[in-house]
Amino acid sequence: MREFVRAGEVAAVLGIDPKVSEWAIWNRMIEDVDDKDISDRSSWQGRLASEIAAGVAKDHGIKISKALEPKLANGIMPPRAWEIAPNINTNGNPSVLIVMQRTQQSLFGWDAPSQVPEKAAMRFIASAIAYGYKYVQIGILVDGYRSELYRLEVSEDLQKTVIEKVAEMIKMVQEDDEPVVDYDRDSASIREGKILVKATVSGEQINKLIEEWSNKKAEISSLENNTKAIKQRVDQIETILIGSIPEGKTVDTGTKVIGVEKNSKGKLVLTVGTKKADANTLF
Repeated sequence: MREFVRAGEVAAVLGIDPKVSEWAIWNRMIEDVDDKDISDRSSWQGRLASEIAAGVAKDHGIKISKALEPKLANGIMPPRAWEIAPNINTNGNPSVLIVMQRTQQSLFGWDAPSQVPEKAAMRFIASAIAYGYKYVQIGILVDGYRSELYRLEVSEDLQKTVIEKVAEMIKMVQEDDEPVVDYDRDSASIREGKILVKATVSGEQINKLIEEWSNKKAEISSLENNTKAIKQRVDQIETILIGSIPEGKTVDTGTKVIGVEKNSKGKLVLTVGTKKADANTLF
């Protein structure tokens, strides 16, 4: 069981992630085992992030004061970050810098210096809250050769809301109090998760889904039976026609030309061609 929320999960906890719901985060936290070991991938990401941070600072004229080690605060675990010295763009306040690598195509909806899609913005705001800063700057290495810098300010009201919602989620995990399932967003989590949905919470929704599932299964069976009967009739007609027309000969019905020939495997097959109305096409 994990008793903290990652910064990237805060958008879902607040209900603004279009693909992941509060239930999915609860399910992850219930299943997760707290592993403090740093993987090789994380180690390499840390090395690359340091170089990107230095490059962003140089490109945009900001000064890095110090590196910040990820530390759990207000129930949120933030990503690796750096402190940026006070400057005019943050009203003389220090800020936290988070860096990323992205392609230009993936930055649809982003517009420097401050327009960031809501879901992504919440990850950075949550990180600033965890580190205790009012301002967060996001440095992005775009397509591996240029950088962009974004700035966001954390309002007091939003900070309060985030802290409260995160605390509620942690309490629900501790008390095994399952949120209501959103099947439109949680299908992947339901398929992959080990935790079963409580029938007392979602029994009505499950019954509706089971009823629809049963109806669709019956519909598939009916279609398969009809398809089988139709295929049998098609095979029967082909057999009759192949038996009626000598191999290598054709029959002109006026609108179609029907013939019988052997395929590459030496089997007799029916060929059907449609005659065009234009007489010139016959020569």
